[in-house]
Amino acid sequence: MDYPDEMGGTDLAVSALGVRIVLDLELVASRELRQQIRDLWTDATPPAGDAAVRSASLRLSDTVPDPGSTGSRIRQDRTRVDIVSDDFRILASALSSQVTLKAIEARKGELVMLHACGIAEPDGRVTAFVGPSGRGKTTLASRLARRFGYVTDETVGVDAEGRVHPYRKPLSVIESGSHHGDKTQLNSQELGLVPLPAEPLVLGAICLIERDPEHEAAPDVTEVGLAEAITALVPELSYLPALERPLQTLAALIDRVGGVRRIRYQDAEQVVDVVPGLRSRPRSPQLWEALPAESAPRVRSDDVYHRAPADDGISISGVYVFLHGTRVQVVDGVGPLIWDALPADRATITDDVVARIGVPETGDARTLIDQALDDLIDAGIVEAGVHRDDAVAVEESS
Repeated sequence: MDYPDEMGGTDLAVSALGVRIVLDLELVASRELRQQIRDLWTDATPPAGDAAVRSASLRLSDTVPDPGSTGSRIRQDRTRVDIVSDDFRILASALSSQVTLKAIEARKGELVMLHACGIAEPDGRVTAFVGPSGRGKTTLASRLARRFGYVTDETVGVDAEGRVHPYRKPLSVIESGSHHGDKTQLNSQELGLVPLPAEPLVLGAICLIERDPEHEAAPDVTEVGLAEAITALVPELSYLPALERPLQTLAALIDRVGGVRRIRYQDAEQVVDVVPGLRSRPRSPQLWEALPAESAPRVRSDDVYHRAPADDGISISGVYVFLHGTRVQVVDGVGPLIWDALPADRATITDDVVARIGVPETGDARTLIDQALDDLIDAGIVEAGVHRDDAVAVEESS
C-alpha cells in the first residue's frame, strides 16, 4: 500500500560518497515519522543534475512484526525490509549505519575512504581529521563546521585525482541533559553547521587526532613520518586492500597533501583557529618507491627462503613497509637487506648482508642474521622451504 505525502511519493534519494541511495518509505505508515526521516537527511539530498557513480536502495518500515503470528505483518510475499522500527531514535540510528555501509561497499576499490570527519575551507580544500570510533570526530565536526563547510563526520572519500566526495549525514550527538549518554540524530541545520563551498572539494590535509583532557596548552601539531603515518592510517581505512596497489595509492595521497600531521588538543573549540595552518606548512615529501612483486623461483631445497606474497610493499629511505590484508608491517634494521637477498639459503643470505654492512662490532653475524630471518618468517614476510609453485610442479611430475 502506498502512503503518498506532500513531499511527493514514497522514495527519498540521498547522496553518500557519490553513491545515490534511495530510501523506500512506502512501508512507513506514519506520515510524521516519514517527514522526520526526510528532515533528518535534508543535507544529503543529491543536488540537481547529480551524476551518481553508483546507486543502492534501502527499504524502511515502522510496522513491527507480530511475534504471535505465523507471518509478518510487514510484507508477507514482498521483498525484504532492511530496517524495521516504530521508534524514530532506533530507526534513525540504524538508517545512518546502513547508508554508510551501502556507500562504502559501493565505492570499494574506487576511493580511499578515511574513517574521519571532514571540513572544507572556502576554496574547497578539505581537511580530514582521522581517528577510531570514540576519539571525538563527531564532536570535532560539530564545532569546526560552524566555521567551515560540513563535509562529513563519518567517512572522507577521496578519488585518484584527490577529489573529495561528501557525505553530509546526520550527526549522532549526546542529548542535552542526558545522564546516560543517550544520543540523537541531528542534521547540520539543527546544529548551525556551514554549507559546502561552491568550489570543487579536494583533499588539502590529513590530520590524526588525539584528544587529551590533560593537555591544557594550545593544540600541539606535529609532523608524522611516512611509515608511522601509514601504520596509523591503515586501520582507519575502509576496503584498502580492494584498491589497486593500496600502499602506493595511500603514499601518493599523503604526498599530495604534504604529509600527515598529528594534533593533540584538549577541547574541540581550540582546533578552529589551527585549521588553516594544517595545510600551509611547507614540507618536503619523504621519498619512497614500490618494492618489486614476489617472484616464483624454481627451487626445491628446504633451506631456501623466499619473499612471501603481499598485497603491496614500499621502501621509505631503506625502511620497508608491507601490507597483508589490513595488516601493516614495518621492516627495518637488517630486515630489508635479508629481503633483498632472497631467494637464497641461510649461508648465502648471511654472506650477502655482511658484504653490504660489514661484520658487526659485537656478536656473531650468523646468529644475529639468523634471528632476524626467523623474525621475518614468524611475521609472514618470508617463507621457508619449497616454494608452493614448485610443490605443484613436483606433484605433477611424480
